[in-house]
Amino acid sequence: SQVLSSVSLLRPSSHSLRIIQQCREVHCWFLFVEDVQSPSLLKAYESFLSSDERDRVYSVDSERLRKERLLTRALVRTTLARCKINHAFASKFSWSLKFSKNEFGKPELVGMNGLCFSLSHTSSLISCAVTTHSELGVDVEDKRRVFGSNLMRLARRWLSDKEVSWLQGFASSSSDEQRRRFIQLWTLKEAYVKALGRGISGAPLSNFSGVISRMDPASKRTLLPVMQAQTISLESEESPWRWQFLLFEPSQHHYASICAQRLEGGDANSSRDFKFWRTVPLVRDEALGDDAVALAWSSLALL
Repeated sequence: SQVLSSVSLLRPSSHSLRIIQQCREVHCWFLFVEDVQSPSLLKAYESFLSSDERDRVYSVDSERLRKERLLTRALVRTTLARCKINHAFASKFSWSLKFSKNEFGKPELVGMNGLCFSLSHTSSLISCAVTTHSELGVDVEDKRRVFGSNLMRLARRWLSDKEVSWLQGFASSSSDEQRRRFIQLWTLKEAYVKALGRGISGAPLSNFSGVISRMDPASKRTLLPVMQAQTISLESEESPWRWQFLLFEPSQHHYASICAQRLEGGDANSSRDFKFWRTVPLVRDEALGDDAVALAWSSLALL
């Protein structure tokens, strides 16, 4: 992959400033849990946390869960801090960020109007998506996640009738293919309800449908290599044309989806540009690796 920067605390990262200069951009940062092994670095991350965040980290007995919670808070704090200031001072500023939650529990940043973010995590991967003046949602899932013996029972509980029918179309394929399709659809729906700011409680997943269908691979371009030529559309009562989707693989073991509000205009020029980074906060940033590929995107071009 192309290395964009190897960041020290004394050298600002040029692209860390660009995030607030280009309002059409959505930056998505990925922190792979295995990339952080240094006890001293974990201790530095802990110093950024509020007392409530530290209490939550240490409220679980599992060392794995404590590390996951610590890295999640470290990623969001360092990412949002350098959206306003250069990377060199992000470590000093990140501890002072204040967060609140809306009535549905979605975290929001206090006192930094126009900056919007979304978080998602698995046991092996954490993601923080950031943009300006636009609601957005991100969701990541592990491809290897196991759902039990009756996947369709789970689908009928959570998905719309149209989505259940779509999944049943993969019954003749291997059970693994049906499971992968379920995870892809789940990430899209989770990203959408996060963008709405309501979560599953305020926007039940069965009340709308995400549609993934094949398309001409030559008709669209993305910032990532394309594995499958598919398009995403949304069937919802809440102005579905307002939202732009991207389904992709940030690594060979994960699926991720982003949902972002389009710019005004309603045509291809209203689409947002997506930037992807693999990061170890305060240590290094790189372009997402060569194994990251796009799987599907919304019907208007990304570029």
